[in-house]
Amino acid sequence: MTIKLKKLANSTKSAHHSVAIDGLVVGEIWREKALVVVSKLTAPRRSAVRDRWFARVAGDLKIIGRGTRAAMLLGAGFKSKDEAIAALQSHRLNCQISSEKAPATGYFVDWDGKARRVEKPGAGYSCGPVRTATIDGQDVQCVDVLDSDGCVVHEAVVYASLEAVQDACGAPVDLAVA
Repeated sequence: MTIKLKKLANSTKSAHHSVAIDGLVVGEIWREKALVVVSKLTAPRRSAVRDRWFARVAGDLKIIGRGTRAAMLLGAGFKSKDEAIAALQSHRLNCQISSEKAPATGYFVDWDGKARRVEKPGAGYSCGPVRTATIDGQDVQCVDVLDSDGCVVHEAVVYASLEAVQDACGAPVDLAVA
């Protein structure tokens, strides 16, 4: 198994890297300051600000290292870059299952208000797997648009046809040329 890190240019996050495993971009990692418990056995409990690593799976908004019971009790993040990469590796199986699904088809509205094909968004972009989300009480199909580093740059609702896009928008939409 080959793990490669690529520093992400122009990022505001400290030590921000894209992580590729066997040539497949599986996510990103970065370092930031976090409040963590430094003495678990003494009373009162003592906390301090320390550098911690966080990770995000490509095509997912959830940050690994936050929102768990351990993060709430002991402090968010991972102590080392290797721990953050290991967390991404544990999610790799989910990424492989998603990429083995049938390729997504349909259309989404981009950041300029133009329709784009999910299977061919153009301009160096790709789309993550289509997933179901609930918006205003309705289940809809959504997709993440990824840049060449595998980072999410846009989220959109997927429509089966251009007519469905126009019905949802209430106006004609142009198809962006890929």
